[in-house]
Amino acid sequence: GCFGFLCAGLRDDIALRSTSKGEGYFMSLQQFVMLGAFAILPAVAQVPKTDPNWSGYVVTGATNSVKAASGSWIVPAVTCNGQDVSQARFWVGIDGYPGSTVEQIGISAVCVTGQTTPLYSAWYEFFPSLLKDINLAIAANDKISATVLFNGGTQFTLTLTDERTGSSGPIIGNPPAGFTAERTSAECIVEMPPGTTPL
Repeated sequence: GCFGFLCAGLRDDIALRSTSKGEGYFMSLQQFVMLGAFAILPAVAQVPKTDPNWSGYVVTGATNSVKAASGSWIVPAVTCNGQDVSQARFWVGIDGYPGSTVEQIGISAVCVTGQTTPLYSAWYEFFPSLLKDINLAIAANDKISATVLFNGGTQFTLTLTDERTGSSGPIIGNPPAGFTAERTSAECIVEMPPGTTPL
């Protein structure tokens, strides 16, 4: 992978830990920690999943069992060829695997036609509402920490911190009207948005 992810989340019933060697096990704790490359844990009796746009970690549980997801990573130094429109998003979230909502916060690295210097930005999204920018400078090699916390009712608090430039502060919001967060999964994801080429 192009970076290391340290992820933590909170579920009501069970926790897991995964190492970069793909070893994993369940613990009778309410916290899980994952570090390193994506791995399917044999104790879960799952089969590997493939997705054309996502890579990373997903932990699933019963409806309303996920309370929080957090992660930290180093922003990768991206190389742009000046010809292709390319983008990668690095984010932490709750829901979306599966589900009709995703409460997520993260950063993007973008290459645009005619430029060889990548553009980095911070953002959040209460999908299916549109992504919104966070006014926070991001650069290659910055250390990012992000958290999504369920507050109760329908409300979530999202926070992103860049150790070099500061914090988004708490961003409080809800899924859009007509949508309900099922809180069945927590994710730490690298995503290639549809319509772009890989970095």
